[in-house]
Amino acid sequence: MASILLYLSTLLIVFLLTVLIETVALQLLRWGAFKQSLQTALIMNLASILVWFLLLALVPRMGLFGLVISFLLSTTIEALVLTRMKRGETGYNVLVALVVNLSSYLILLLPAFLYS
Repeated sequence: MASILLYLSTLLIVFLLTVLIETVALQLLRWGAFKQSLQTALIMNLASILVWFLLLALVPRMGLFGLVISFLLSTTIEALVLTRMKRGETGYNVLVALVVNLSSYLILLLPAFLYS
């Protein structure tokens, strides 16, 4: 039971850190005001969390290829959310989704993947 709680709390912390990192990236890219960026980062990550949970089980078995697939799927989902939140700027939203995801993957997920 304690290991399940530890696992779930770790996932929650990683989720919150990802939202924070992506909020900062959205701010640095001048995508929107802080509140809008925070709300968007939260929605983006909630939208991609199902794929994220499924891939958490597959990525260790698939190695670096699994991490690349995870990155591409997450970027696609987040680009769709960004486009929904700010219509008419599809190209910019795709670029922002790419940069935002790259920042969270480089800061959080890649080091965790390499460490494990």
